[in-house]
Amino acid sequence: MNWNVIVRVGDNDTYMPSATGEDARFFVDFYRPNSPWKMRQNILFDLTKNEIISASAHDLLVLAMAVSAADRCIERKFAEDAWQREITIHLPVINPELWAENRDLLEKSLAFLSGDNWHFLFRRSLVCRQFYSNPNESGNICLFSGGADSLVGAIDLLSEERRTSFVGQYGGGVTHKFQENLENELKKQYPKLCNFSFHYIEPPHINECTYEPSTRVRSFLFLSLATAYGSTSQNTTNLYVPENGLISLNVPLTESRTGSLSTKTTHPYFITLYNELINNIGINVKLLSPYKFKTKGQMFLECKNQALLKDIAKKTMSCSHPEYARLKKISPKTHCGRCFPCIVRRAAFFKAGLSDAPYMVDVLNAPPGANTKCGSDYRAIMMGVTRFKSSPTYSDLFKVTSTGPIASEEVSEFVDVYRRGMNEISQYLTGSVRV
Repeated sequence: MNWNVIVRVGDNDTYMPSATGEDARFFVDFYRPNSPWKMRQNILFDLTKNEIISASAHDLLVLAMAVSAADRCIERKFAEDAWQREITIHLPVINPELWAENRDLLEKSLAFLSGDNWHFLFRRSLVCRQFYSNPNESGNICLFSGGADSLVGAIDLLSEERRTSFVGQYGGGVTHKFQENLENELKKQYPKLCNFSFHYIEPPHINECTYEPSTRVRSFLFLSLATAYGSTSQNTTNLYVPENGLISLNVPLTESRTGSLSTKTTHPYFITLYNELINNIGINVKLLSPYKFKTKGQMFLECKNQALLKDIAKKTMSCSHPEYARLKKISPKTHCGRCFPCIVRRAAFFKAGLSDAPYMVDVLNAPPGANTKCGSDYRAIMMGVTRFKSSPTYSDLFKVTSTGPIASEEVSEFVDVYRRGMNEISQYLTGSVRV
């Protein structure tokens, strides 16, 4: 079944595609405050009221939010194979000819991220707004999620006295509280060098809609949000993506997690595709991944303000289930301790000798049952570590390159960071590494 996502921009947008018997549809609305299908967000108002966004960046933001809504609102169980979805986005843009020229690149980028078949039908937008290219005061933009990697990225930039704008997104959970707490800590240390912009973005509130939990395209939204902030600079704006190399590669731990079943949010191939896309549509922003050849533990050890890191690293949120503690009526600042990001985090804190926040599950002394739902990630991680330690080193090349295309000049360094990252986890969980 094909899903039609009909994007409407403004009250005068009455577009309605012809219906077919096999297709499903829903709307995503912008600048329609009374619509039950409105995207729940504040970013467009904040940026357009001060006229600090380019036309291409405006269209990119609307597109990214519509894609995010589709990813969240269309459950994979409705697909023929219960995974790969057919999604057509009907999108009004200010320059449809420009977007049509880049349709294939856009669809390829999203297909790599999510494993779905994406299709875009562009039409001319009726939006009546002026867009300007005013110089941006800050020469650097950096993603800021509230996680440990983003904290290290922020500290390193600010320690070099680079004035930076930090941009993040949040939904209805606990993430925003972590972002705000870290913002306060960084502003105390670097009061004249940083500013922060966090934006609430959630899909339309659709009655009886069960949100799809896989959220494979979320990084496209995060990057587009940050790109918008750098879109008006007269010179090239650097957009920093602070993520360790092991997580960026995300080599499948088991055979059942291959392909799009493993997330690829900051995979080097996707970063390359995204850079090409925004360059083609005239946005003068370049994504940089400064830690793509570093493990998380290395990021901690090489952080440029060790005193500050040791003081506030435990205040970050890395867990992929940040709401789990609240549902269990435990402090919402508690990590689950059993998901892959939590275990990568724990291994890195262990390597760097940093004190950490509490965890719900102690995987060293009281690991979750291997055959329980709660223990599925832990079981996969232990299987992955066992397979890594028993496999020959030459197999690492295949594992890394199987995650997606990688530039030939970077393959050896990505293989190396994969080995170091897996040994970091192995040392923490088993007390030994692969020789």
